Amino acid sequence: MVWGRICASGKTPLVFVDEGVKISHKVFSRDILEAVVLPWAKKHFGNANWTFQQDSTPAHKAKKAQDWCKAHFSDMISSAE
Repeated sequence: MVWGRICASGKTPLVFVDEGVKISHKVFSRDILEAVVLPWAKKHFGNANWTFQQDSTPAHKAKKAQDWCKAHFSDMISSAE
């Protein structure tokens, strides 16, 4: 599986997930959001305003993943919105 994000001004590095790995909220938060998205967003956007948007994939909409996003991203659109 491959994970990535795009926006009008750029794209994150692709994250390749090993075969057989189940993407739980823990794996998603630790290996994708914390390890890739957050550092990329800080470098790419700096102090500019930006919004992170989630889809309804189970790991994305898990409460712990949603809480992680709310704690680390200044603005987000949750999977429920």
